[in-house]
Amino acid sequence: MRLIAINLILVALIVLPLPTLAATPVGQVLNLKGQLFARKADDNLKCLSLSSEVEAGDILVTGKRSYARIKFIDDSLITLRPETEFEIKEFQFSEENSNEDSAVLNLVKGGLRSITGQIGKRGTQDDYRMESKLGTIGIRGTIFTMRLCESNCGEIADGLYVSVIDGAVDFMTSAGTLRLNSGNLGFAEGQNRRPALMPPAPQISPELNTDKFSQLPFAEIKKSIIPDQGACEVR
Repeated sequence: MRLIAINLILVALIVLPLPTLAATPVGQVLNLKGQLFARKADDNLKCLSLSSEVEAGDILVTGKRSYARIKFIDDSLITLRPETEFEIKEFQFSEENSNEDSAVLNLVKGGLRSITGQIGKRGTQDDYRMESKLGTIGIRGTIFTMRLCESNCGEIADGLYVSVIDGAVDFMTSAGTLRLNSGNLGFAEGQNRRPALMPPAPQISPELNTDKFSQLPFAEIKKSIIPDQGACEVR
């Protein structure tokens, strides 16, 4: 009888669903103009607004004419351009133990501006990486922009453009690495092509003007816009 009871308990433990552990937030929406969505790990879309939390595994998506600035728990800031997809692949930060730090981010589409926080300043370059399908950026205490052009940047060539505003980054593909310092612009056509140093961004196209990109519309909207339900409808 006792054996039967034990077996019934084991069956119940197997059949009953385990409680879902809440994901730990790794950042929040600091500023927003327009629409911002999060594609969650279960592939559902969630509308985000001012102060919404973001989690590791989220893919953040901005709408047309929309800008969003995310502040992460290590005080890093990521500003997303319109029609951008940005994946938070991994984000771990410990105030007490820098050995536990790890941030792996992925620009899937569009463009961004990044100001690194404590992970990018106190750890090794491997602790904070910004990836894309055309190249990876190794970061340490830097302000930089990335733009992934795929027939959506006017007349300039398709590829990945990386511009450093302050500090330095290593622009890496499978074919080689290019160190970019403050004021440099790098370009990679693909993972199998070594990154190349380019002329200053404004000489190529206004699309890559980092001065213009750094002066985003948040300066014009001192109170961030929180989309209403109609403006942030998931279709």
